[in-house]
Amino acid sequence: FTLLGDQPEFGEDDPLDFKRVASDLTRLILASRDRTPFSVGIKGDWGAGKSSLMRRVDRQLADHKEVVRVWFNAWTSERGDTLEGLIKSVLSEIDPNILRRKARNKKFITGLRVFTTLAAGPLRSSNIVDALWERASLDPKARNQLRDLLEDTMNEWLKQTPRGSDSRLLVVFVDDLDR
Repeated sequence: FTLLGDQPEFGEDDPLDFKRVASDLTRLILASRDRTPFSVGIKGDWGAGKSSLMRRVDRQLADHKEVVRVWFNAWTSERGDTLEGLIKSVLSEIDPNILRRKARNKKFITGLRVFTTLAAGPLRSSNIVDALWERASLDPKARNQLRDLLEDTMNEWLKQTPRGSDSRLLVVFVDDLDR
């Protein structure tokens, strides 16, 4: 008789026998690279091991340098801010220089605001992401511009594949969506 807690399994042990399932999911995700966007849902009762399975897939994907893995915990989002949190989580993993350059080229953020944002965090994307989101939340027209900006940013980021590897792949793990 073994008692398992509610904490995801992070170690090499496999108490839920997910090794084969995680390997199959990892291969499926990697094979989907040219057919993205691609979504996989893991459904199970509370405590069934959904997070443990995702953590195991994450560890297997870590062996692929062209794969960028982003974790987003939906439970930590403020009411109504889940989409904002998800987008910001993804953008924080993208090369901030691409995002800044695209924002300037599209004149989404101009003048003093770009200078202030760049000076405040030259190597971090969180400041530019916050500034973009603030602008989009205040100006309905800017929301469409933000969508185009994000699409252009992602397309350029995808083109920057590390040498000697397959094309880039962004994998977003959304955990605790059911809480």
